[in-house]
Amino acid sequence: MRDAIGMRWGAYLGAAAAILVVPPAFAQAPIEIVEDWIAQSERFEWLEITHAGVNHDAASGTTTVKDLEISIELSDLPGATTDGKADSVDLSYIFAFPSLVFEGLDVDGAYYVADRIQAEELLIDFQIDSESQGSSSTTGSYDGLAAANLRWARLPDIAEDPARPVSRFYPLAAALVDVSFESMEFGVLDLVSETSDPPMTTAIQYGAGTVGSTERGNISTMTMDGIWLSASAREAEEADHGVAVDYEMEIGSIAVRQYNYGDMVRLFDPSIEPGAGGDAFETMNGWFSATDWTIATEGVEVTIEELRMEDLGGRRPPLPVLSRADALYLAIENDQEPDPIELVELVAATYGAFRLGLMEATGLAFEADEFGGSLAATGVTGLSSDGIETIYYRGLQAGDDAGDVEIALGDFTISDLGFPSLAALLALEQAQESGDIDTMLRAVPTLGGLSLGGLVLHVPFVAELSLARAHITMADHIGPIPTRIATLIDDLRMPTWMIDDEEALETFEALGYEEIAASHELSLTWEEAGETIALSSSTTLEDGGTLGLDATFGGIPRGALENPMSLMFVAFGITLNEASAVFTDASLTDRVLSMLAQDQGTDIETMRAQAAGILPFVLAALQRPDFLTMVTAAAGAFLEDPGTLRIEMRPDEPVPMMQLMEAADSDPGRVVDMLNVEVSSQ
Repeated sequence: MRDAIGMRWGAYLGAAAAILVVPPAFAQAPIEIVEDWIAQSERFEWLEITHAGVNHDAASGTTTVKDLEISIELSDLPGATTDGKADSVDLSYIFAFPSLVFEGLDVDGAYYVADRIQAEELLIDFQIDSESQGSSSTTGSYDGLAAANLRWARLPDIAEDPARPVSRFYPLAAALVDVSFESMEFGVLDLVSETSDPPMTTAIQYGAGTVGSTERGNISTMTMDGIWLSASAREAEEADHGVAVDYEMEIGSIAVRQYNYGDMVRLFDPSIEPGAGGDAFETMNGWFSATDWTIATEGVEVTIEELRMEDLGGRRPPLPVLSRADALYLAIENDQEPDPIELVELVAATYGAFRLGLMEATGLAFEADEFGGSLAATGVTGLSSDGIETIYYRGLQAGDDAGDVEIALGDFTISDLGFPSLAALLALEQAQESGDIDTMLRAVPTLGGLSLGGLVLHVPFVAELSLARAHITMADHIGPIPTRIATLIDDLRMPTWMIDDEEALETFEALGYEEIAASHELSLTWEEAGETIALSSSTTLEDGGTLGLDATFGGIPRGALENPMSLMFVAFGITLNEASAVFTDASLTDRVLSMLAQDQGTDIETMRAQAAGILPFVLAALQRPDFLTMVTAAAGAFLEDPGTLRIEMRPDEPVPMMQLMEAADSDPGRVVDMLNVEVSSQ
């Protein structure tokens, strides 16, 4: 219903505007033009246009209209439905010009022209009365408006057409934006709004500004001195005792370049063929900036140095949006459920017609009771129906006044988020019912990467950790499945008391660690030619050691990634082609030996000898004397002087994993033979 109100209200405003700017077919003098506006308004019960007199000075070409008033009264409009009861809404708009001056007002074919239009003041009165939501009253005044060398389109007659309740208004919308002028200046706009439910007073002031050269609704530049807003709420029982300020906002200045709102409307021209869906984007808004924000409410203040938008692009939607809107509107008017697929397609086509290059806020800061912080920047880039290039937060600093709590984040970025196509989303439900995995995968978003850096979290008795940087990158996707993955965790630090597992905590403390400082790297790469996956991993514990793992697995065809459900069958053919494990000690070995020695009531040297002596008994069951000799020598040398211990597996040919599992159960010694295992120490 609310949308229906908006559509009807747009029609009313369009008709009122048409009266003001549409001349009859024959030529008219300026006074006749103004008088004709008045005559045409009499055809509508909801519209009244009056004035206190019109004067035209032929010598100067100036036409002055005194006390021009446009009044729009709409009654019994349907509002929101609450508890099964439809609301009834009455609207009243009054726009009054104490003096409206035209210089050189004339007709030029399908356009009106004027050398200059000037109004010293515009008075505004807007009233809403709702049966269920109370009343709202907005009054204010515009301090001056002047524009030079104007040219604006005559608005067309809008014929009744029940089959086109929405699209028939497009020519009206297109004509309304078909305005050109050399320059415009506007003064301060002050508004005050009073609402009854909830009881609230809102005051807002828009600063003076300018608009540069504009061609058919495409603005070259625009500036505004700023915006000031305050909202005050009052309890019903305190209504006679003043109000309390709940919210205040101030914006220092606003600037715009290349704002092509005319082209934006013309994208949806029903006479133009729909786009192909992959057309290039054209500039709709080149640059927007609002600086020096201050927002304050209930003991909280937020400031923003700048909020800006760049490179808003537009292209023709891939389906006739307005004709689709006609069908949906008629369905609602006839109490029918709109086709959900058509509704989704309409929203997607409209959304897909635009692309945002950048939306960013910089220099954010906030102050609250005993807590505050700042954020250097946050933003989104490359937002379109295809996905998002990046979402990021940079330079977060927060804490309490006492200095006990510290939160910091240097950077957090989500990159290359890919959205599934509309067709894939529409096919998802049926695919789930039928078990169509391929179609289901096409409806899964893709992700290029996540990165985080400079994390510090210090909250007493809760958390105390830091992280230099971390990231995960994913690339070369097959559907939603990446075939290259790389992860990094660099210099993660946390005290051992943060470990939840009691047994693990006792172990780390027994090893002599009060802080855990670790780093980790992992990469996975699938090669289609060899149907292999290469894995490489490195984990480092500061004052402990580094463990590196490398392996190559075969027998993984493209089909296994295109349909992960097939992996259960592919698993029988996966092979281990080669592998290695390398541990480089940095005190962990002696820490473990010392812990074991303390548990057994002996010294570390005795424990070192015992550990070396146990190995022959452990490995005897393998029944591989040569392997036992090699391992015993390598382990003994490593325990005596911990350095690097290396295990390499290089089979003569790839070994099926199923064979390895069977051998491990029946004859573990065969695993050593199959993999050509070598153990060495340096």
